[in-house]
Amino acid sequence: MTSDWRAGMFAQPDVEARILPGGEVLLSSRIARSPRVPTTLHWLARWAAETPEAPFVTEADDVAGGRRALSYGDAWRDAGRIGAGLLASGLRPGDRLAVIAANGVDHMRMALAAMRAGIIYVPIATQYAAPRANAAKLAGVFETVQPAAVYCDSVQAAPLVAGFGLLLEGRAALALLADRGASAHEPDIADLDPDAPAKLLLTSGSTGTPKAVPYSHALMTENMQATIDVWPFVERSKPVLVDWLPWNHAFGGSHNVNLTLSQGGALHIDPSGGKPDKLAVSLKALRTFRPTIHGAVPAGWAALLPAIETDADFRQAFFGRMDVMFSAGAAMSSDLFGRLSRASASVRGYPVPIVTGWGATETGPGATMVHQADVRPGWIGTPLPGTEIRLVPYGEKLELRVRSRSVMTGYWGRPDLSGNAFDAEGFYRSGDAGKMVNPDRPEQGLLFDGRLLDDFKLANGSWVNASALRMALLRRAGGALRDVVIVGADKPGVAALCWVDGDLNLEALFAAHNSENSGQTMRVVQFAALATAPSVDAGELTPKGEINRKTLLARRTGEVAALYEEEVQL
Repeated sequence: MTSDWRAGMFAQPDVEARILPGGEVLLSSRIARSPRVPTTLHWLARWAAETPEAPFVTEADDVAGGRRALSYGDAWRDAGRIGAGLLASGLRPGDRLAVIAANGVDHMRMALAAMRAGIIYVPIATQYAAPRANAAKLAGVFETVQPAAVYCDSVQAAPLVAGFGLLLEGRAALALLADRGASAHEPDIADLDPDAPAKLLLTSGSTGTPKAVPYSHALMTENMQATIDVWPFVERSKPVLVDWLPWNHAFGGSHNVNLTLSQGGALHIDPSGGKPDKLAVSLKALRTFRPTIHGAVPAGWAALLPAIETDADFRQAFFGRMDVMFSAGAAMSSDLFGRLSRASASVRGYPVPIVTGWGATETGPGATMVHQADVRPGWIGTPLPGTEIRLVPYGEKLELRVRSRSVMTGYWGRPDLSGNAFDAEGFYRSGDAGKMVNPDRPEQGLLFDGRLLDDFKLANGSWVNASALRMALLRRAGGALRDVVIVGADKPGVAALCWVDGDLNLEALFAAHNSENSGQTMRVVQFAALATAPSVDAGELTPKGEINRKTLLARRTGEVAALYEEEVQL
Protein backbone atom coordinates (compact mmCIF):
# COMPACT_ATOMS: atom_id res chain seq x y z
CA MET A 1 0.00 0.00 0.00
CA THR A 2 1.65 3.21 -1.16
CA SER A 3 -0.42 5.85 0.62
CA ASP A 4 -1.68 6.14 4.17
CA TRP A 5 -5.43 5.49 4.03
CA ARG A 6 -5.74 7.21 7.41
CA ALA A 7 -5.10 10.66 5.88
CA GLY A 8 -7.98 13.04 6.57
CA MET A 9 -9.72 10.68 8.98
CA PHE A 10 -9.63 13.08 11.90
CA ALA A 11 -9.99 16.79 12.52
CA GLN A 12 -6.72 18.36 13.61
CA PRO A 13 -6.79 18.76 17.43
CA ASP A 14 -6.85 22.45 18.38
CA VAL A 15 -7.16 23.13 22.11
CA GLU A 16 -7.18 26.31 24.15
CA ALA A 17 -5.76 25.92 27.68
CA ARG A 18 -6.14 28.58 30.36
CA ILE A 19 -4.53 28.48 33.79
CA LEU A 20 -6.98 29.57 36.47
CA PRO A 21 -6.36 30.64 40.09
CA GLY A 22 -5.61 27.88 42.56
CA GLY A 23 -3.96 25.57 40.05
CA GLU A 24 -7.09 24.91 38.00
CA VAL A 25 -6.90 24.44 34.23
CA LEU A 26 -9.69 25.13 31.71
CA LEU A 27 -9.56 23.31 28.38
CA SER A 28 -11.79 23.81 25.34
CA SER A 29 -11.71 22.94 21.65
CA ARG A 30 -11.31 25.63 19.02
CA ILE A 31 -12.94 23.38 16.40
CA ALA A 32 -16.21 24.94 15.27
CA ARG A 33 -19.41 23.03 15.90
CA SER A 34 -21.49 22.08 12.88
CA PRO A 35 -25.27 22.57 12.87
CA ARG A 36 -27.19 19.65 14.34
CA VAL A 37 -30.54 18.17 13.36
CA PRO A 38 -33.43 18.88 15.75
CA THR A 39 -34.07 15.25 16.78
CA THR A 40 -32.62 11.78 16.32
CA LEU A 41 -35.79 10.92 14.39
CA HIS A 42 -34.79 13.39 11.69
CA TRP A 43 -31.88 11.06 10.94
CA LEU A 44 -34.31 8.15 10.67
CA ALA A 45 -36.61 10.11 8.36
CA ARG A 46 -33.66 10.96 6.10
CA TRP A 47 -32.44 7.40 5.65
CA ALA A 48 -35.97 6.03 5.34
CA ALA A 49 -36.34 8.31 2.32
CA GLU A 50 -32.85 7.82 0.84
CA THR A 51 -32.07 4.16 1.61
CA PRO A 52 -35.35 2.54 2.75
CA GLU A 53 -34.18 -1.04 2.12
CA ALA A 54 -30.83 -0.69 3.93
CA PRO A 55 -30.62 -2.56 7.25
CA PHE A 56 -30.47 -0.44 10.38
CA VAL A 57 -30.47 -3.21 13.03
CA THR A 58 -30.07 -6.98 12.61
CA GLU A 59 -30.24 -9.78 15.17
CA ALA A 60 -29.93 -13.55 15.24
CA ASP A 61 -33.29 -15.23 14.59
CA ASP A 62 -33.51 -18.07 17.09
CA VAL A 63 -36.77 -19.39 15.59
CA ALA A 64 -36.25 -19.28 11.82
CA GLY A 65 -32.45 -19.23 11.86
CA GLY A 66 -30.31 -16.67 10.05
CA ARG A 67 -30.79 -12.99 10.79
CA ARG A 68 -33.80 -10.79 11.35
CA ALA A 69 -33.38 -7.25 10.04
CA LEU A 70 -35.07 -3.92 10.60
CA SER A 71 -34.62 -1.68 7.55
CA TYR A 72 -34.69 2.10 7.69
CA GLY A 73 -37.96 2.19 5.78
CA ASP A 74 -39.62 -0.32 8.11
CA ALA A 75 -38.21 1.42 11.18
CA TRP A 76 -39.79 4.72 10.12
CA ARG A 77 -43.13 3.09 9.23
CA ASP A 78 -43.29 1.08 12.45
CA ALA A 79 -42.33 4.08 14.59
CA GLY A 80 -45.31 5.96 13.16
CA ARG A 81 -47.86 3.18 13.50
CA ILE A 82 -46.75 1.84 16.89
CA GLY A 83 -46.32 5.39 18.19
CA ALA A 84 -49.89 6.17 17.15
CA GLY A 85 -50.98 2.93 18.80
CA LEU A 86 -49.36 3.93 22.09
CA LEU A 87 -51.21 7.24 22.04
CA ALA A 88 -54.48 5.49 21.13
CA SER A 89 -53.93 3.21 24.14
CA GLY A 90 -54.08 6.16 26.51
CA LEU A 91 -50.42 7.18 26.84
CA ARG A 92 -49.60 10.84 26.44
CA PRO A 93 -46.48 12.79 25.48
CA GLY A 94 -44.27 13.07 28.54
CA ASP A 95 -45.40 9.72 29.98
CA ARG A 96 -42.64 7.19 30.66
CA LEU A 97 -42.49 3.84 28.88
CA ALA A 98 -40.11 1.41 30.56
CA VAL A 99 -38.53 -1.16 28.25
CA ILE A 100 -37.05 -4.31 29.81
CA ALA A 101 -35.79 -6.23 26.81
CA ALA A 102 -32.57 -7.43 25.27
CA ASN A 103 -31.09 -5.51 22.37
CA GLY A 104 -33.05 -6.45 19.29
CA VAL A 105 -35.33 -5.46 16.46
CA ASP A 106 -38.46 -5.35 18.63
CA HIS A 107 -36.72 -3.32 21.34
CA MET A 108 -35.67 -0.78 18.70
CA ARG A 109 -39.16 -0.63 17.18
CA MET A 110 -40.66 0.17 20.59
CA ALA A 111 -37.98 2.72 21.44
CA LEU A 112 -38.39 4.64 18.18
CA ALA A 113 -42.18 4.52 18.44
CA ALA A 114 -42.18 5.94 21.96
CA MET A 115 -39.83 8.79 21.05
CA ARG A 116 -41.77 9.60 17.88
CA ALA A 117 -44.92 9.90 19.99
CA GLY A 118 -43.18 12.16 22.51
CA ILE A 119 -43.34 9.40 25.13
CA ILE A 120 -40.18 9.12 27.23
CA TYR A 121 -38.33 5.87 26.53
CA VAL A 122 -36.73 4.29 29.62
CA PRO A 123 -34.51 1.26 28.84
CA ILE A 124 -33.86 -0.85 31.95
CA ALA A 125 -31.21 -3.55 32.31
CA THR A 126 -32.74 -7.00 31.87
CA GLN A 127 -30.92 -8.30 34.95
CA TYR A 128 -33.14 -6.03 37.08
CA ALA A 129 -36.02 -8.40 36.24
CA ALA A 130 -34.05 -11.65 36.25
CA PRO A 131 -35.42 -14.56 38.36
CA ARG A 132 -32.95 -14.02 41.24
CA ALA A 133 -32.81 -10.23 41.01
CA ASN A 134 -33.36 -7.92 43.96
CA ALA A 135 -37.00 -6.89 43.50
CA ALA A 136 -36.48 -3.85 45.71
CA LYS A 137 -33.98 -2.40 43.21
CA LEU A 138 -36.46 -2.57 40.33
CA ALA A 139 -39.20 -1.17 42.56
CA GLY A 140 -36.90 1.71 43.50
CA VAL A 141 -36.28 2.48 39.84
CA PHE A 142 -40.00 2.43 39.09
CA GLU A 143 -40.66 4.66 42.08
CA THR A 144 -38.32 7.24 40.53
CA VAL A 145 -39.44 6.83 36.92
CA GLN A 146 -43.19 6.30 37.51
CA PRO A 147 -43.82 4.52 34.18
CA ALA A 148 -47.24 4.69 32.56
CA ALA A 149 -46.46 1.47 30.68
CA VAL A 150 -43.88 -1.32 30.70
CA TYR A 151 -42.76 -3.34 27.69
CA CYS A 152 -40.92 -6.61 28.32
CA ASP A 153 -39.86 -9.42 26.02
CA SER A 154 -39.66 -12.14 28.69
CA VAL A 155 -42.53 -14.01 30.29
CA GLN A 156 -40.33 -14.33 33.38
CA ALA A 157 -40.19 -10.55 33.73
CA ALA A 158 -43.92 -9.98 33.33
CA PRO A 159 -44.95 -10.92 36.91
CA LEU A 160 -42.26 -8.66 38.35
CA VAL A 161 -43.45 -5.58 36.46
CA ALA A 162 -47.20 -6.16 36.76
CA GLY A 163 -48.91 -3.30 38.50
CA PHE A 164 -46.48 -0.64 37.26
CA GLY A 165 -48.70 0.71 34.49
CA LEU A 166 -49.95 -0.79 31.22
CA LEU A 167 -48.15 -4.11 30.63
CA LEU A 168 -47.04 -4.79 27.04
CA GLU A 169 -45.58 -8.24 26.41
CA GLY A 170 -43.50 -9.32 23.44
CA ARG A 171 -44.06 -9.16 19.70
CA ALA A 172 -47.81 -9.64 20.03
CA ALA A 173 -48.08 -6.30 21.83
CA LEU A 174 -46.19 -4.56 19.05
CA ALA A 175 -48.50 -6.06 16.43
CA LEU A 176 -51.56 -4.99 18.41
CA LEU A 177 -50.25 -1.45 18.80
CA ALA A 178 -49.41 -1.25 15.08
CA ASP A 179 -52.94 -2.40 14.17
CA ARG A 180 -54.43 0.11 16.60
CA GLY A 181 -52.32 2.91 15.15
CA ALA A 182 -52.80 2.03 11.47
CA SER A 183 -55.99 4.07 11.21
CA ALA A 184 -54.85 6.85 13.56
CA HIS A 185 -52.89 10.01 12.86
CA GLU A 186 -49.17 9.22 12.98
CA PRO A 187 -47.12 11.49 15.24
CA ASP A 188 -45.33 14.30 13.41
CA ILE A 189 -41.70 14.79 14.46
CA ALA A 190 -42.11 18.50 13.75
CA ASP A 191 -44.30 18.63 16.86
CA LEU A 192 -41.53 17.30 19.14
CA ASP A 193 -39.77 19.66 21.51
CA PRO A 194 -36.04 18.98 20.98
CA ASP A 195 -35.25 20.17 24.50
CA ALA A 196 -37.80 17.96 26.28
CA PRO A 197 -36.69 14.61 27.71
CA ALA A 198 -36.77 11.91 25.01
CA LYS A 199 -35.39 9.08 27.14
CA LEU A 200 -34.09 8.40 30.63
CA LEU A 201 -30.88 6.46 31.15
CA LEU A 202 -30.10 4.91 34.50
CA THR A 203 -26.63 5.25 35.96
CA SER A 204 -24.89 1.98 36.77
CA GLY A 205 -25.57 2.28 40.48
CA SER A 206 -21.95 1.44 41.28
CA THR A 207 -21.91 4.18 43.90
CA GLY A 208 -25.46 3.69 45.20
CA THR A 209 -29.03 3.53 43.91
CA PRO A 210 -29.27 4.06 40.13
CA LYS A 211 -30.19 7.61 39.17
CA ALA A 212 -32.21 8.56 36.07
CA VAL A 213 -30.53 10.95 33.63
CA PRO A 214 -32.82 12.76 31.13
CA TYR A 215 -31.59 12.79 27.52
CA SER A 216 -33.29 15.28 25.22
CA HIS A 217 -33.06 14.99 21.45
CA ALA A 218 -31.00 18.20 21.46
CA LEU A 219 -28.52 16.69 23.92
CA MET A 220 -28.14 13.54 21.81
CA THR A 221 -27.82 15.22 18.43
CA GLU A 222 -25.45 17.85 19.85
CA ASN A 223 -23.18 15.19 21.32
CA MET A 224 -23.18 13.05 18.19
CA GLN A 225 -22.54 16.00 15.87
CA ALA A 226 -19.54 16.98 17.99
CA THR A 227 -18.19 13.45 17.54
CA ILE A 228 -18.76 13.60 13.78
CA ASP A 229 -16.94 16.95 13.66
CA VAL A 230 -13.75 15.34 14.99
CA TRP A 231 -14.31 11.98 13.25
CA PRO A 232 -15.09 13.01 9.63
CA PHE A 233 -14.17 9.51 8.48
CA VAL A 234 -17.64 8.28 9.52
CA GLU A 235 -19.16 10.42 6.75
CA ARG A 236 -17.06 8.91 3.95
CA SER A 237 -18.18 5.34 4.62
CA LYS A 238 -21.28 4.26 6.52
CA PRO A 239 -20.33 2.73 9.87
CA VAL A 240 -20.85 -0.98 10.45
CA LEU A 241 -20.88 -2.12 14.08
CA VAL A 242 -21.00 -5.60 15.58
CA ASP A 243 -21.95 -4.80 19.13
CA TRP A 244 -23.51 -6.27 22.26
CA LEU A 245 -23.41 -3.31 24.66
CA PRO A 246 -26.91 -3.02 26.17
CA TRP A 247 -29.04 -0.10 25.11
CA ASN A 248 -29.76 0.88 28.70
CA HIS A 249 -26.08 1.90 28.80
CA ALA A 250 -25.05 5.35 27.55
CA PHE A 251 -22.27 4.13 25.26
CA GLY A 252 -24.23 1.28 23.69
CA GLY A 253 -27.64 2.90 23.57
CA SER A 254 -26.72 6.49 22.75
CA HIS A 255 -23.24 6.66 21.22
CA ASN A 256 -23.33 3.44 19.18
CA VAL A 257 -27.00 3.58 18.18
CA ASN A 258 -26.88 7.28 17.28
CA LEU A 259 -23.57 6.98 15.42
CA THR A 260 -25.14 4.26 13.27
CA LEU A 261 -28.45 6.10 12.86
CA SER A 262 -26.89 9.47 12.02
CA GLN A 263 -24.93 8.01 9.10
CA GLY A 264 -27.40 5.42 7.80
CA GLY A 265 -25.10 2.60 8.90
CA ALA A 266 -25.79 -0.92 10.16
CA LEU A 267 -25.75 -2.22 13.72
CA HIS A 268 -25.45 -6.01 13.87
CA ILE A 269 -26.21 -7.27 17.37
CA ASP A 270 -23.59 -9.64 18.72
CA PRO A 271 -25.61 -12.43 20.37
CA SER A 272 -22.81 -13.30 22.80
CA GLY A 273 -23.84 -10.55 25.20
CA GLY A 274 -20.14 -10.03 25.91
CA LYS A 275 -19.94 -13.26 27.94
CA PRO A 276 -16.44 -14.78 27.98
CA ASP A 277 -17.79 -18.30 27.50
CA LYS A 278 -19.44 -17.21 24.25
CA LEU A 279 -16.33 -15.80 22.61
CA ALA A 280 -16.78 -18.14 19.63
CA VAL A 281 -20.18 -16.54 18.97
CA SER A 282 -18.56 -13.08 18.87
CA LEU A 283 -15.81 -14.28 16.56
CA LYS A 284 -18.36 -15.67 14.12
CA ALA A 285 -20.35 -12.42 14.08
CA LEU A 286 -17.21 -10.30 13.62
CA ARG A 287 -15.98 -12.56 10.81
CA THR A 288 -19.36 -12.38 9.06
CA PHE A 289 -20.15 -8.67 9.29
CA ARG A 290 -16.63 -7.15 9.22
CA PRO A 291 -17.06 -4.00 11.34
CA THR A 292 -15.68 -0.60 10.36
CA ILE A 293 -15.56 0.42 14.04
CA HIS A 294 -15.18 -1.95 16.94
CA GLY A 295 -15.19 -1.07 20.62
CA ALA A 296 -14.31 -3.09 23.70
CA VAL A 297 -12.72 -2.74 27.12
CA PRO A 298 -9.03 -3.83 27.23
CA ALA A 299 -10.01 -7.24 28.62
CA GLY A 300 -12.29 -7.71 25.61
CA TRP A 301 -9.49 -6.82 23.21
CA ALA A 302 -7.18 -9.23 25.03
CA ALA A 303 -9.78 -11.99 24.57
CA LEU A 304 -9.83 -11.37 20.79
CA LEU A 305 -6.04 -11.26 20.48
CA PRO A 306 -5.37 -15.03 20.16
CA ALA A 307 -7.76 -15.33 17.20
CA ILE A 308 -6.36 -12.14 15.65
CA GLU A 309 -2.78 -13.39 15.87
CA THR A 310 -3.28 -17.05 14.94
CA ASP A 311 -6.16 -17.06 12.43
CA ALA A 312 -5.16 -15.26 9.23
CA ASP A 313 -8.66 -15.46 7.73
CA PHE A 314 -10.23 -13.94 10.84
CA ARG A 315 -7.55 -11.24 10.99
CA GLN A 316 -8.24 -10.31 7.36
CA ALA A 317 -12.01 -10.20 7.88
CA PHE A 318 -11.74 -8.27 11.13
CA PHE A 319 -9.33 -5.58 9.98
CA GLY A 320 -10.12 -5.58 6.27
CA ARG A 321 -12.28 -2.45 6.36
CA MET A 322 -11.86 -1.27 9.94
CA ASP A 323 -11.40 2.48 10.41
CA VAL A 324 -10.74 2.60 14.16
CA MET A 325 -10.46 0.35 17.19
CA PHE A 326 -12.10 1.94 20.22
CA SER A 327 -10.85 1.01 23.69
CA ALA A 328 -13.09 1.96 26.59
CA GLY A 329 -13.13 1.76 30.34
CA ALA A 330 -9.43 1.62 31.21
CA ALA A 331 -6.05 2.30 29.68
CA MET A 332 -4.82 -0.46 27.41
CA SER A 333 -1.45 -2.01 28.24
CA SER A 334 1.48 -1.11 25.99
CA ASP A 335 1.92 -4.78 25.06
CA LEU A 336 -1.70 -5.21 23.96
CA PHE A 337 -1.66 -1.84 22.18
CA GLY A 338 1.46 -2.80 20.24
CA ARG A 339 0.28 -6.28 19.27
CA LEU A 340 -3.07 -5.00 17.98
CA SER A 341 -1.31 -2.26 16.02
CA ARG A 342 1.09 -4.73 14.40
CA ALA A 343 -1.69 -7.17 13.56
CA SER A 344 -3.84 -4.49 11.93
CA ALA A 345 -0.85 -3.13 9.98
CA SER A 346 -0.25 -6.59 8.51
CA VAL A 347 -3.69 -6.28 6.90
CA ARG A 348 -4.06 -2.57 6.16
CA GLY A 349 -0.46 -1.55 5.56
CA TYR A 350 -0.62 0.95 8.43
CA PRO A 351 -1.83 0.40 12.00
CA VAL A 352 -5.54 0.93 12.47
CA PRO A 353 -5.80 3.81 14.95
CA ILE A 354 -6.64 2.78 18.51
CA VAL A 355 -8.74 5.57 19.95
CA THR A 356 -10.67 6.20 23.11
CA GLY A 357 -12.59 8.91 24.88
CA TRP A 358 -13.97 9.83 28.24
CA GLY A 359 -17.37 10.73 29.58
CA ALA A 360 -20.27 9.54 31.70
CA THR A 361 -23.99 8.94 31.48
CA GLU A 362 -24.40 12.50 32.79
CA THR A 363 -22.28 14.00 29.97
CA GLY A 364 -24.25 12.76 27.01
CA PRO A 365 -22.07 10.47 27.06
CA GLY A 366 -18.94 11.85 25.33
CA ALA A 367 -16.88 14.71 26.75
CA THR A 368 -13.43 14.04 25.26
CA MET A 369 -12.37 12.05 22.21
CA VAL A 370 -9.11 10.95 20.66
CA HIS A 371 -9.01 12.15 17.05
CA GLN A 372 -5.51 11.49 15.86
CA ALA A 373 -3.73 8.36 14.63
CA ASP A 374 -0.58 8.50 16.74
CA VAL A 375 -1.50 8.27 20.41
CA ARG A 376 -0.32 6.27 23.39
CA PRO A 377 -2.16 4.03 25.86
CA GLY A 378 -3.97 6.00 28.54
CA TRP A 379 -4.68 9.09 26.42
CA ILE A 380 -8.37 10.02 26.49
CA GLY A 381 -8.28 12.80 23.91
CA THR A 382 -9.25 16.44 23.82
CA PRO A 383 -12.55 18.18 24.64
CA LEU A 384 -15.22 17.73 22.00
CA PRO A 385 -16.31 20.89 20.18
CA GLY A 386 -18.55 22.92 22.46
CA THR A 387 -17.28 21.17 25.61
CA GLU A 388 -15.26 22.73 28.40
CA ILE A 389 -13.14 20.56 30.70
CA ARG A 390 -12.09 22.00 34.03
CA LEU A 391 -9.28 20.35 35.99
CA VAL A 392 -9.79 21.10 39.69
CA PRO A 393 -7.30 20.10 42.42
CA TYR A 394 -8.62 17.33 44.67
CA GLY A 395 -6.05 16.02 47.12
CA GLU A 396 -3.07 14.95 45.06
CA LYS A 397 -5.10 14.69 41.85
CA LEU A 398 -7.16 16.83 39.49
CA GLU A 399 -10.89 16.21 39.12
CA LEU A 400 -12.38 16.27 35.61
CA ARG A 401 -15.40 18.59 35.48
CA VAL A 402 -17.52 19.18 32.38
CA ARG A 403 -19.75 21.92 31.01
CA SER A 404 -21.52 21.69 27.65
CA ARG A 405 -24.93 21.47 26.01
CA SER A 406 -24.56 17.69 26.20
CA VAL A 407 -24.39 17.64 30.00
CA MET A 408 -27.63 16.77 31.80
CA THR A 409 -29.58 19.54 33.49
CA GLY A 410 -30.15 17.34 36.56
CA TYR A 411 -31.32 13.93 37.71
CA TRP A 412 -34.94 13.00 37.01
CA GLY A 413 -37.05 13.40 40.14
CA ARG A 414 -34.03 13.98 42.41
CA PRO A 415 -33.44 17.71 42.91
CA ASP A 416 -31.62 16.83 46.13
CA LEU A 417 -28.91 15.04 44.14
CA SER A 418 -28.90 17.42 41.18
CA GLY A 419 -27.59 20.40 43.12
CA ASN A 420 -24.57 18.55 44.45
CA ALA A 421 -23.71 17.24 40.98
CA PHE A 422 -22.56 20.70 39.78
CA ASP A 423 -20.14 23.30 41.03
CA ALA A 424 -20.85 27.02 41.32
CA GLU A 425 -19.86 27.61 37.68
CA GLY A 426 -22.21 24.92 36.37
CA PHE A 427 -19.58 22.24 35.72
CA TYR A 428 -20.62 18.63 36.31
CA ARG A 429 -18.49 17.02 39.01
CA SER A 430 -17.49 13.67 37.52
CA GLY A 431 -15.53 12.16 40.41
CA ASP A 432 -12.92 11.07 37.85
CA ALA A 433 -9.34 12.32 37.79
CA GLY A 434 -7.29 13.40 34.80
CA LYS A 435 -4.17 15.26 33.87
CA MET A 436 -2.68 16.79 30.75
CA VAL A 437 -0.41 14.61 28.62
CA ASN A 438 1.89 17.60 28.18
CA PRO A 439 0.98 21.00 29.68
CA ASP A 440 3.04 22.68 26.95
CA ARG A 441 1.12 20.88 24.19
CA PRO A 442 -2.60 20.96 25.08
CA GLU A 443 -3.50 19.49 21.67
CA GLN A 444 -2.21 16.14 22.95
CA GLY A 445 -5.11 16.14 25.37
CA LEU A 446 -5.62 14.32 28.64
CA LEU A 447 -4.67 11.18 30.51
CA PHE A 448 -7.20 9.34 32.68
CA ASP A 449 -6.00 9.21 36.30
CA GLY A 450 -8.58 6.96 37.95
CA ARG A 451 -11.61 7.43 40.17
CA LEU A 452 -11.04 9.79 43.07
CA LEU A 453 -12.91 7.50 45.46
CA ASP A 454 -10.80 4.45 44.50
CA ASP A 455 -7.75 5.92 46.24
CA PHE A 456 -7.35 5.23 49.95
CA LYS A 457 -5.07 5.67 52.95
CA LEU A 458 -3.10 2.93 54.65
CA ALA A 459 -3.12 2.60 58.44
CA ASN A 460 -0.12 4.93 58.66
CA GLY A 461 -1.92 7.67 56.68
CA SER A 462 -0.07 7.18 53.36
CA TRP A 463 -2.20 7.69 50.25
CA VAL A 464 -2.38 4.85 47.70
CA ASN A 465 -2.98 5.79 44.06
CA ALA A 466 -5.00 2.66 43.29
CA SER A 467 -5.46 3.41 39.58
CA ALA A 468 -1.73 3.94 38.99
CA LEU A 469 -0.88 0.69 40.80
CA ARG A 470 -3.58 -1.19 38.91
CA MET A 471 -2.31 0.03 35.55
CA ALA A 472 1.29 -0.84 36.44
CA LEU A 473 0.25 -4.41 37.16
CA LEU A 474 -1.90 -4.73 34.02
CA ARG A 475 0.95 -3.44 31.86
CA ARG A 476 3.40 -5.88 33.43
CA ALA A 477 0.99 -8.80 32.89
CA GLY A 478 0.79 -7.96 29.19
CA GLY A 479 -2.87 -8.98 28.78
CA ALA A 480 -2.67 -12.19 30.86
CA LEU A 481 -4.42 -10.45 33.76
CA ARG A 482 -8.04 -9.55 32.99
CA ASP A 483 -8.20 -7.06 35.85
CA VAL A 484 -7.03 -6.44 39.40
CA VAL A 485 -8.71 -4.79 42.41
CA ILE A 486 -6.40 -2.92 44.79
CA VAL A 487 -7.39 -2.98 48.48
CA GLY A 488 -5.88 -1.90 51.79
CA ALA A 489 -7.83 1.02 53.26
CA ASP A 490 -6.76 1.41 56.92
CA LYS A 491 -4.59 -1.71 56.59
CA PRO A 492 -0.82 -1.99 57.15
CA GLY A 493 -0.10 -2.69 53.47
CA VAL A 494 -1.52 -2.90 49.95
CA ALA A 495 -3.12 -6.14 48.71
CA ALA A 496 -4.62 -7.23 45.40
CA LEU A 497 -7.44 -9.49 44.20
CA CYS A 498 -6.67 -10.71 40.68
CA TRP A 499 -9.04 -11.73 37.89
CA VAL A 500 -6.89 -14.21 36.01
CA ASP A 501 -7.89 -15.45 32.58
CA GLY A 502 -5.61 -18.31 31.53
CA ASP A 503 -2.17 -19.25 32.77
CA LEU A 504 -0.41 -16.59 34.79
CA ASN A 505 2.23 -17.01 37.47
CA LEU A 506 1.03 -14.49 40.04
CA GLU A 507 4.01 -15.05 42.32
CA ALA A 508 6.43 -14.18 39.53
CA LEU A 509 4.33 -11.18 38.50
CA PHE A 510 4.27 -9.63 41.97
CA ALA A 511 7.87 -10.53 42.74
CA ALA A 512 9.00 -8.65 39.62
CA HIS A 513 6.74 -5.71 40.43
CA ASN A 514 7.86 -5.45 44.06
CA SER A 515 11.52 -5.70 43.11
CA GLU A 516 11.14 -2.47 41.15
CA ASN A 517 8.80 -0.72 43.62
CA SER A 518 10.06 -0.55 47.16
CA GLY A 519 7.74 2.26 48.26
CA GLN A 520 4.99 1.19 50.63
CA THR A 521 2.16 2.62 48.52
CA MET A 522 3.22 0.74 45.36
CA ARG A 523 4.47 -2.51 46.89
CA VAL A 524 1.86 -5.33 47.07
CA VAL A 525 2.27 -7.36 50.24
CA GLN A 526 -0.51 -9.92 49.65
CA PHE A 527 -2.33 -11.13 46.55
CA ALA A 528 -4.75 -13.84 45.44
CA ALA A 529 -6.78 -14.87 42.41
CA LEU A 530 -10.53 -14.39 42.67
CA ALA A 531 -12.18 -17.68 43.59
CA THR A 532 -14.76 -17.23 40.82
CA ALA A 533 -14.92 -14.85 37.87
CA PRO A 534 -16.86 -11.60 38.39
CA SER A 535 -20.50 -11.82 37.34
CA VAL A 536 -22.67 -9.35 35.43
CA ASP A 537 -25.82 -10.84 36.96
CA ALA A 538 -24.41 -10.24 40.44
CA GLY A 539 -23.54 -6.65 39.58
CA GLU A 540 -19.80 -7.28 39.89
CA LEU A 541 -19.32 -6.27 36.26
CA THR A 542 -20.73 -3.18 34.58
CA PRO A 543 -22.60 -3.51 31.25
CA LYS A 544 -19.30 -2.68 29.48
CA GLY A 545 -17.54 -5.60 31.17
CA GLU A 546 -15.55 -3.57 33.70
CA ILE A 547 -15.29 -4.57 37.36
CA ASN A 548 -17.75 -2.73 39.58
CA ARG A 549 -15.31 -2.32 42.46
CA LYS A 550 -17.81 -1.41 45.17
CA THR A 551 -20.15 -4.32 44.49
CA LEU A 552 -17.37 -6.86 44.02
CA LEU A 553 -15.72 -5.96 47.32
CA ALA A 554 -19.06 -6.03 49.12
CA ARG A 555 -19.65 -9.56 47.82
CA ARG A 556 -16.08 -10.78 48.40
CA THR A 557 -15.51 -9.73 52.00
CA GLY A 558 -14.25 -13.19 52.85
CA GLU A 559 -11.67 -13.14 50.07
CA VAL A 560 -10.50 -9.68 51.14
CA ALA A 561 -10.25 -10.74 54.77
CA ALA A 562 -8.21 -13.80 53.79
CA LEU A 563 -5.56 -11.51 52.30
CA TYR A 564 -4.82 -10.18 55.79
CA GLU A 565 -5.19 -13.37 57.82
CA GLU A 566 -1.43 -13.89 57.70
CA GLU A 567 0.84 -11.27 59.20
CA VAL A 568 1.68 -8.69 56.55
CA GLN A 569 5.41 -8.42 55.94
CA LEU A 570 6.29 -4.79 55.19
